Amino acid sequence: MKGKIHIKLFNQGIVVIVDNSVNSAILKYKPNTDTLVKVSEGYFDSAVGCSTWFYENEFFIPCIVLTEESDFNTIIHESSHTTFKIMDGLGMPNTEDNEEIFCYLNGYISQETIIMLLKKDYVKIKDNKGKEYKLVERGDA
Repeated sequence: MKGKIHIKLFNQGIVVIVDNSVNSAILKYKPNTDTLVKVSEGYFDSAVGCSTWFYENEFFIPCIVLTEESDFNTIIHESSHTTFKIMDGLGMPNTEDNEEIFCYLNGYISQETIIMLLKKDYVKIKDNKGKEYKLVERGDA
């Protein structure tokens, strides 16, 4: 599965890729040459996710690669890497002055990724104790 999240405030897109393994996701969607080289070197053999760049329409945009067994921690971890990529690309250094921007952006990316995955039913999101979660629309609870 390949989807896209749009961050209006920064006019920034993020590609989200999910497959049964990080290696298979990268080989199938080929986000960039660097990740393909890393796959051939075994870099992602035991990975449960990664944050990289995706080449689209002559531009590189941030990309989160997840497995079908991703948990909340993995999604938030890769969202954090992606947040750094976006801030670096916008010339915003990682400083205390930009802490609030980092937290807002990371929260938004994590939330939108989780919602996308649960709506598409591509993954069963688990917490660190193995409890599964599903999306409940407002008014359905």
